[in-house]
Amino acid sequence: MKNEVIRQLSEDNLKDVMAIIGEVIPDMEGKGICQWDEIYPGEDIIAGDLKDKSAYGYFDNGELSAYIAVNDNYPPEYDAIAWKITGGKSLIIHRLSVRPGKQGKGIAKMLVRFAEYYAAENGYKTIRLDAFSKIPAALKLYEGMGYYKSGSCNFRKGLFFCFEKEMPVLRPAKNTDIDEILNLFRETIAEICKNDYSEKQLEAWASSSKNRPKWLERIEKQYFLVAEKDSRIAGFGSLENGDHLDLLYVRADLIKTGIGGILLHALEKESAGRGKASLATDASVTARSFFEKHGYKAIKEQKNNINGLEIMNYKMIKIFTP
Repeated sequence: MKNEVIRQLSEDNLKDVMAIIGEVIPDMEGKGICQWDEIYPGEDIIAGDLKDKSAYGYFDNGELSAYIAVNDNYPPEYDAIAWKITGGKSLIIHRLSVRPGKQGKGIAKMLVRFAEYYAAENGYKTIRLDAFSKIPAALKLYEGMGYYKSGSCNFRKGLFFCFEKEMPVLRPAKNTDIDEILNLFRETIAEICKNDYSEKQLEAWASSSKNRPKWLERIEKQYFLVAEKDSRIAGFGSLENGDHLDLLYVRADLIKTGIGGILLHALEKESAGRGKASLATDASVTARSFFEKHGYKAIKEQKNNINGLEIMNYKMIKIFTP
């Protein structure tokens, strides 16, 4: 079984990180891209990332295959950028690099998603970064993930485009959120799941929103998080007994913006922190592919009777990597 994990690196990993850099530089040069050299990112820079505990690596079956640094270190060149999102803390992504033999497998995207999880869970309002203008694949990656191009600046090697993305605010749900939560629940089911269930099935599924006391009990007794964006609830999720993901819904207009993954990661982190070895959920036909992308496996097809209608979903489970 393939074992993939992103974890914080230590100073003992310096040699391995420099090996990645040593492979990436000639690979870029072979493609006519002269972004990095013996000066940047030099060993002293990587050593600083490791010492500051801002360095993270992607491991594939125990091999360090990619690198990213995330911290508050703000390049002075950013001062001239007319950033769209102001106020609050900004997390900066630096030195994202993937070993050439591992490129094209979605690893860079996983590391950016990891940075988003880190930012949301640590109270950052935005993520900011710069990407070399002569690497179309990098520009496509960030734009495809919802990053906004706010301007450009010049570093030693040429023109770099500066990107930013607003992060949702994660917080515990409150009883006063109930109306907004229930509206989101109903609207998301009706809009997102309409291609996988009949109109009557959707109505039966959404009818559970009428049981306000049960929902208020969930808010009070479960580990229940909401994600806020622009002062509105963008999504919510909850853990039941620490090892069952009871709820995970994102506003229909914000699907595929990363909010679902951010909520899921926070809930998984809480579950693992309670000593749980796995997390199970009952995923709809619509949500199955989302959970599979996050490491869940369907172990059982389930047929549920709601208001006399049969509604299918899947029992899915994720085993946490030790």
